[in-house]
Amino acid sequence: MRRYLRLFARTFSISASVMLVYRSNVVLFFVFETLFLAANFVSVSIGFDLAGGAEVAGWSREQVYVLTAINGLSHQVFICFFIGPIFNVGTQVWNGQFDYVLLKPLHPLLSMWFTGQYVVSNLPNLATNLVLLAWLGAAASGGGILDVARLGTFVLFIIASIAVRVALALVCVAPAFVSERLADSEETFWSLSSLGRYPMSVFPQTIELALTFGLPLAMLASMPSSVFFGRESLWAMAGALAAAAAFVVASVKLFMVALGRYQSVSSGL
Repeated sequence: MRRYLRLFARTFSISASVMLVYRSNVVLFFVFETLFLAANFVSVSIGFDLAGGAEVAGWSREQVYVLTAINGLSHQVFICFFIGPIFNVGTQVWNGQFDYVLLKPLHPLLSMWFTGQYVVSNLPNLATNLVLLAWLGAAASGGGILDVARLGTFVLFIIASIAVRVALALVCVAPAFVSERLADSEETFWSLSSLGRYPMSVFPQTIELALTFGLPLAMLASMPSSVFFGRESLWAMAGALAAAAAFVVASVKLFMVALGRYQSVSSGL
């Protein structure tokens, strides 16, 4: 009986410790991501102050605040649900765990997602970004409610922005299947995606076109916020969506081609 009691006490202490560590991680991530979001808004505010408080490239301060909130929302969705399944691929290829992913009777991308780990500790930040977007959007639009068509188009662009983030991450992680030395490519993703948190009109026109229709980083925040404020024409929105769809399809194909170079640790094939 004493052994059982000692075993119970040890199990209980371990479980309690794990829960305390998890809760501390939730608080830590919430504080870190909140400070990161606040820093983005402070940098925007400083930029406008340095510009004399006037519009910058045709964008008002309130509009860029909304753009920052949109970027934060899609960023948190990516962090919560996609960063683990995608950026763990390099480690899984190195230690052979990707064999387990491929054994699932699903498309490899779906298998990666279903067998991946999700950053649930960032869900409070996701909720915070959503509330912040609603508040800033209402303030910037004068408290008015968007019509159904524009709201639906805005939601469509938010979904497209998340798809582009995921596609960009797939492109960055694909080299891991070719060589283990190329597995550490996450920094490339963050460097490129950081360009998407600015209004594209702050760049020279050539770069703006390249980041809108070539490498569609404009979809990360600039285009959705433009749709929110009704700044874009129907043709511009259709072109941006087409560019985003083409990029997603090309990225998936590139990932699958790289996956074809994967060698199973169990069979050597």
